[in-house]
Amino acid sequence: MRIKDVRCAMFKTERWAAAIIVDRNSTKAKSLLYKSLYKAKLLEKEKRRLQHALKKKRKRYKYKHA
Repeated sequence: MRIKDVRCAMFKTERWAAAIIVDRNSTKAKSLLYKSLYKAKLLEKEKRRLQHALKKKRKRYKYKHA
């Protein structure tokens, strides 16, 4: 299980976090809505980590294939 994308939104004064989760053994992506702020915060962190990793990956790729 890995989280592919996270979107956070305010909905009727509550913060919702939707995570698009891609299961390793299935091709379809599941999206989950989290109503709790705690989960939303966790997902935000996860998203930042993912973006950082992607950035590093891109950099590495760029230099390797210069």
